[in-house]
Amino acid sequence: MQYNKPIINSFLGLSLSHCPKPVSGPAQALSGARLLADQGLIKSVELWMTGFPPSSPQNPGPWDYTDELINDLRSILDSFIYKGAHIPFAFINAAALNPGIRRESIRQLYQSVEIAGKLGLDYVVTHPRFGALDIISKAEEWNLWKESYLELSAVAEANKIIFTIENGDRLSFEDCARMVREIASPFFAMTFDTGHANLEGNKDKKYQNYHDLASFVKGEAACFANIHLHDNHTDKDEHLPPGEGHIDFAGIFRELCLQKWKGPLTLECPWDSLNEISEKIKAWHENYAH
Repeated sequence: MQYNKPIINSFLGLSLSHCPKPVSGPAQALSGARLLADQGLIKSVELWMTGFPPSSPQNPGPWDYTDELINDLRSILDSFIYKGAHIPFAFINAAALNPGIRRESIRQLYQSVEIAGKLGLDYVVTHPRFGALDIISKAEEWNLWKESYLELSAVAEANKIIFTIENGDRLSFEDCARMVREIASPFFAMTFDTGHANLEGNKDKKYQNYHDLASFVKGEAACFANIHLHDNHTDKDEHLPPGEGHIDFAGIFRELCLQKWKGPLTLECPWDSLNEISEKIKAWHENYAH
């Protein structure tokens, strides 16, 4: 079966999380992505608004965003069909047992959503990380996550942003899909990370209802608002371009076509120059966009 090119190819995008280190700031990184868009190679982009690693000029946290920076980025973002941002995930915990840590974590996520609204973004993504670390039962911890995400989905709705959670840390890909179904809001969804899911299924043995990633896509694609594309060899989080590891992308893309997926497909792999990432994107077009 051939892939449906308008679906698989239309919204290929790029995460700025792995852009070259000498970049002076997010505007320069985004301008580089716009050059790729001008060549017809990508149509969506994902900012890195995490503040991690610290003191990295291309990756400011939401607390570093000024009105001037927001205006500069908005003028460049207009070049893309889909626009998103990866917001803080390291060193915060929206399910912390310490109420002060929990409230501060939620406050930072609030702030991120509000800035995303000012930027005119379509979605934000964060990781459910750390949690209660087995101090309480899984069910009790689940309720903490759910309470926080209900609150954040309401903030997302007010800002016309889709708040997404990415699998790979505390919640598995099956957990994330279940959370989306329970929150049941059009402003709360999942960013399905292919590389992290491959590690979960092969290293941590977290497959529960599905035996492979293509089956998961078939059953849960309605929960997705974004997909992170990267590959690995099932032993570490290598962030390789699709096709350079062990993931069955042919099966995943086949199911996405059958599910009529029309959202962004975000490449999340390292690049040292525009020429290098251009070649990786061209390889994508040759290998997967039939």
